Amino acid sequence: MTIMFTKYANDKFAVLERHGFVVTKVQVEQVLKTPDAVDASRAPVYIAQRRANDERVLKAAYKKEGDIVKVLTFYPGKTDAQ
Repeated sequence: MTIMFTKYANDKFAVLERHGFVVTKVQVEQVLKTPDAVDASRAPVYIAQRRANDERVLKAAYKKEGDIVKVLTFYPGKTDAQ
């Protein structure tokens, strides 16, 4: 699987860092490769989710284009326990 980031997704790293939520490309790639859950209800856009810590999950919205996974955006969310 080849993972590509859109310009918007690449810019999102700095936006989240300014808000105190530091995310790396490796973390986003882990969400896509080993998600805890995937929401396909908005196909062809999928949303993968993986626990980031006790309070947050990291979600990544993406499209599949053959063997390429194109990351559209990613964002933190609260865990179900919150």
